[in-house]
This record gives sequence, C-alpha cells and structure tokens, in this order.
Amino acid sequence: MLQRLFDQPTARAIYGLDFYLELPQSDETFHREAYWRGVLGFARDRITAKGFAELSL
Repeated sequence: MLQRLFDQPTARAIYGLDFYLELPQSDETFHREAYWRGVLGFARDRITAKGFAELSL
C-alpha cells in the first residue's frame, strides 16, 4: 500500500494526489511546515486555502 504512495505516477493515477514525504529534524519542523503551506497551501488565486493530509506512520 505505501509503495503506491511513494511512486508519484501511481499515487496520481490511483488516488489522484501528489505525495511528498517530509522528515524534518525537530528544530526544522516549523519552517518546513511554513514552506509547504506557502507552496501548496493555496489555490492559484492565492486566496482560497487548500487542505493537507498528514499521516503518522
């Protein structure tokens, strides 16, 4: 199951999503979350917020 997520073309075809794995050090967590919110957190209009799914494995 997880292998399907790690393979980006498969994850897109089966689940319709982009999968990015992020494993920051504890002192980098805040900055990495802010980075991804800025990059992927809003629609193209830069106003409408989008959602994120966070999985703990």
